[in-house]
Amino acid sequence: MSTKYIERQSFAKLTSSFPLPDFVEIQKESFRWFLQKDVPPEQRKKQGLHEVFMEVFPVQDFTGNLVLEYLGYRVEEPPYSVRECKERGRTYASPLYV
Repeated sequence: MSTKYIERQSFAKLTSSFPLPDFVEIQKESFRWFLQKDVPPEQRKKQGLHEVFMEVFPVQDFTGNLVLEYLGYRVEEPPYSVRECKERGRTYASPLYV
């Protein structure tokens, strides 16, 4: 095995780097759009999770005697902080009530 140093030559046209977009922020924004957590239930747009629930409900049993209707959903704050979840080996999750 050779330990000789090999000089590399760059044929790139750009000599300076440019800032990369924050790809994690794109995912977080998409999740905020989907969940609409900060929007009051009566003001939610027909998009994301709210739209899915509106398409699926009402659910009716095969006899037609029982109907399950969708009134809305709410997302509560996680019971533990990020730090507490790491210490306890828990998942950082929020309860979703429909």
